[in-house]
Amino acid sequence: MKNIKNNIFICFAVLLLTSCGTTGHIQFYNFSITKDVVENDLLSIINKDSVYSAPSKWNDYELGIDTVYDIFVLLHSNPKEIYQLDFVGTPSEWQNNVTCTLALVGVFDGKLWHFEKDLSSKEEERVMKRFETEILSKLKYKYTKE
Repeated sequence: MKNIKNNIFICFAVLLLTSCGTTGHIQFYNFSITKDVVENDLLSIINKDSVYSAPSKWNDYELGIDTVYDIFVLLHSNPKEIYQLDFVGTPSEWQNNVTCTLALVGVFDGKLWHFEKDLSSKEEERVMKRFETEILSKLKYKYTKE
C-alpha cells in the first residue's frame, strides 16, 4: 500500500513539473470548479474591451502530442508585462475533474521571459500580487494558493 501511495505521489509531482515546462512556475492557484468554467471566466476578463489581451500571436494555442494551452495576459501599466498562464493537467483529466489548478508560469518584460528560477523573492511577490489584484480578483470564483 505504501508503494502505491509513493508511486501516486511521484506521478503527481512529475505531472506538475512537466505541465508547466521545465523552468518551473511562479505560483499555483487551485479552484474548486472545473477548468472550463475558470478558463471561460478568465478569458472574459482578459478579453473584455481588450484591456488585458496580448497580441493574437501570443494566444495561438500550439497543437501536437504535448498540447500546450497557454494563456497570455498583457498588463499595460508600468511595468508593461505579459504573464504566461497554464492549466495543470491534460484535456482528459480536465473532463474528469471538478477542480482545477492554474499556474502563473512566467513573465515577459519586453525583452526576456522570466520564470521562478530567474526572479528574486521580492520580484516574485510583486508579480503574484499584481496578477492576483488585476486579474484573479475579478474572477467569480475563489482560489487557494499552493
